[in-house]
Amino acid sequence: MRRHLAVCVLFLSSASGLAAQARPDFSGTWILVAPSPAASDVGERLVVRESFVYESVRGTPLPSPMTTIAIDRYLASGVRSDGYQIGIIGGFVTNQVQTRFATRWDQDRLVIETSAVGRLEDAGAASQHREVWSLGARGELSIVATDARAANDASSATLVYRRQP
Repeated sequence: MRRHLAVCVLFLSSASGLAAQARPDFSGTWILVAPSPAASDVGERLVVRESFVYESVRGTPLPSPMTTIAIDRYLASGVRSDGYQIGIIGGFVTNQVQTRFATRWDQDRLVIETSAVGRLEDAGAASQHREVWSLGARGELSIVATDARAANDASSATLVYRRQP
């Protein structure tokens, strides 16, 4: 019985390792090919770095690696750098604004969501931003970005990037 259980545990841990490897690697430098519709102030170039953590701070192995993704977006107005821990849901409150964030895998797509509620421009204002990252059949990076200020005021853009050699 113990031998059978050990084999099952080994198989499950191997399967989780394979599932983690099946996720796309977005690392590299990406050049904007086409925004649709034409969006203003989008990253004309992205530099993406991914890092993996395989054990906890106590040194015990994690069931699946924790991934951190750092993104430098080269905009017309300057460079904006963001960092995300995949699989983390969180939030914070500052100056009467409540901010929530979540970064997760949806099969082979990376979903980054942020929302803010509180005193933004006017009292009680709310905003939401969602990005869905995926790799196409030819290796192109597609980012579908959706912004909403109110329930009926949402805009969406699809940004296509090619990896710089």
